Amino acid sequence: MSKQNTTSRKRTKIGIAVGLTLGLLAIPAAFAAGSGGPGWGCHRGELSVEQVRDHMGSVADRALSMVDATDTQRDAVDAILDDAAPRAVDFRQQGRTLHDELRDELSDGEPDRGELEGIRTEGVALFDRATGEALDTLLAVSDVLTAEQRVELAEKLPRHR
Repeated sequence: MSKQNTTSRKRTKIGIAVGLTLGLLAIPAAFAAGSGGPGWGCHRGELSVEQVRDHMGSVADRALSMVDATDTQRDAVDAILDDAAPRAVDFRQQGRTLHDELRDELSDGEPDRGELEGIRTEGVALFDRATGEALDTLLAVSDVLTAEQRVELAEKLPRHR
């Protein structure tokens, strides 16, 4: 196999992983922001673990239906999402706390650059932890699917350009 084909296959695998993450299980990363901006759940106040789990389940169910997942595979993915949902809620709450700290500091008569930098740094660290959790969840789900199902899902997911 040529070096170009190997590179192309690696890019395809990375693309599949990114596509699955964004299309299926990037919810913890989205909740980490907790910014109150546009997006699912941003204006609904606090979301319960059950609400988050239901949303994750409906997204996963659509994806699993695309690849004719077995009942055993669906049960395994459900268990993974049951484990991931509480962490997603926790990330969202941490993000909201940082958002509140940022708002409070900016509304102060003299915002302190050091305080703002500290909040920014905490936000970056939170995003890093949340996306790491999303990747762990993605890999756990990926292990449940066959190689053929992963390729099929990647081909069926809409491309974002």
